[in-house]
Amino acid sequence: MVGTENLARVCAEFGTKLIFCSSDQIYFGSDFGEGHREKESSEPAGEYGRQKLEAENRSLAACPDSVGLRLCWMYDTVRLSEKEHGNFMESFLKALREKQELTYPVHDYRGITDVNLVVQNLEKAFTLPGGIYNFGSENSYSTYETVFRLLEACGYSTQLLNKNEAAFADKPRNIRVCMEKAESFGIQFPQTLEQMISVLKAEHIE
Repeated sequence: MVGTENLARVCAEFGTKLIFCSSDQIYFGSDFGEGHREKESSEPAGEYGRQKLEAENRSLAACPDSVGLRLCWMYDTVRLSEKEHGNFMESFLKALREKQELTYPVHDYRGITDVNLVVQNLEKAFTLPGGIYNFGSENSYSTYETVFRLLEACGYSTQLLNKNEAAFADKPRNIRVCMEKAESFGIQFPQTLEQMISVLKAEHIE
């Protein structure tokens, strides 16, 4: 957060715009409901979300033209390096090809976004007025239900799909985003399930 603030100060000094990555984890701990909006007050339950929120506040104070993008969980279909952290779709496709069991939480609600679409939309982010923007795919379903609908839509069996009913059982996690603010500036992302169906159909898994 200090590093982001320092970059914001330099950008302010030279009259340029800072684009920095924030996170939907800022909404972790918020009351359950629809997709979250940027104007909501938030007290993140996790340390990661708390640091991201502080980075946002510090950066905007140092450089009001800064643009913070609250990114959702991102995925690609491949891992480009062995050192690279695994991601949702790459792990999902591997399990599907190898006919392994799949287990996902039923009390977890979040947008899951194709990283390639994030990259495509980044150029538009440079035209945004200073502020905070949700930046990713909306999602109406829990992670488990998202995968269930994905498999059904693409003609795959759901027999190896299991429910994780323990995670977040005491308080369902909802970090879904509402994209209305970014959409008003022409930035569009398909719904999570819609894009996943497109990606899976392109893989042609037997």
